[in-house]
Amino acid sequence: MDWHRELSYALSRATSHERHSRKLGQLKTSLANLLLHNHCLLCGASASALLCSPCIEELPLNTNSCQRCDLPLVNGVLCGECLTRSPSFERAICAFEYNATISHLINRLKHRNTPSVGHFLADFLAEKIRLEIAQIGALDLLVPVPLYWRDQRRRGYNQAAVITAQLSQKLQIPVIHALSKPRPRAHQQQLSRAQRLRDIRGVFTTTETLSGVHVGLVDDVITTGATVEAISSQLIAAGAASVTVFALARTPKDR
Repeated sequence: MDWHRELSYALSRATSHERHSRKLGQLKTSLANLLLHNHCLLCGASASALLCSPCIEELPLNTNSCQRCDLPLVNGVLCGECLTRSPSFERAICAFEYNATISHLINRLKHRNTPSVGHFLADFLAEKIRLEIAQIGALDLLVPVPLYWRDQRRRGYNQAAVITAQLSQKLQIPVIHALSKPRPRAHQQQLSRAQRLRDIRGVFTTTETLSGVHVGLVDDVITTGATVEAISSQLIAAGAASVTVFALARTPKDR
């Protein structure tokens, strides 16, 4: 065996070991989730669902918010940014106000191989959409925000796609994967909205023509709104008549 073959063999063994380790880690997490199935994910009390009734009662529903972008507000109908400049999407609808509890649950969804958390939280979002459907109008398609392929392979799934699938089942709206993310983005946590808007250029591309349809764009969290704003513009450029954004949670202005 020459050195070329030896190197090829070593690389294939390393890749196989990496896949095995990743699958083993996912299996361990799934077994841990199964053992916790009868206990609340937040407080550990006995529960027939993922959360016990008292913890469900404490979830921060996003009720007082901007009527355009769903930013949590104390007073007023529209936030300052929507008054100054209307976003490309018609409405945003988010089930929860983002706080430490919602952060914990979404982190489990994204990083602990627990898609059932996405299903559970998406049911609250589906109910809020039902209540708003007369105002937003009938939806033709649901489109999840994509992950970069390497991130999805590492995670095992796209959390936005998990949420979208649950909404599709509950609301009977078809799903189309009309977006791709051909390159990764830098970490966004410390960036302002203007910086995020600059950074997002060219990150997402449309892969389908969406002539004349009302699209429901689905993500897990809306932070500054830069991602859903940029994607909504692209969907409209691809032919969509209008875009309504759906997310599990909306981050308040001061976070």
